[in-house]
Amino acid sequence: MRMLAIKDIFKRHYKISPSEMQLVISFSMMAWAMRFPMGVVIDAKILSKRKYYLILFGLLATALQLIISMNYFRDLNHLSIMLFSYNFAAAFLDASITSLVV
Repeated sequence: MRMLAIKDIFKRHYKISPSEMQLVISFSMMAWAMRFPMGVVIDAKILSKRKYYLILFGLLATALQLIISMNYFRDLNHLSIMLFSYNFAAAFLDASITSLVV
């Protein structure tokens, strides 16, 4: 559902073509490709206090999603950086939660 809302923002607010929309979305989803190296770093006990990182990145992801939904950005580049940051925080949360469960 989140991606439908983002695609609607791209279509109505920024009026970009579907190919440009796909380029921005694929750039923002690159953060999920870094999930495996994040898991290796987390499992190597480099980050010892995982619960604090869960809280920090959870709040960061929530704040970024609220900022994105308010349409503050006039420039598409700023929005794509914010989307990448949100997906990075979500991927880090997913890798941290997976390491806590396993």
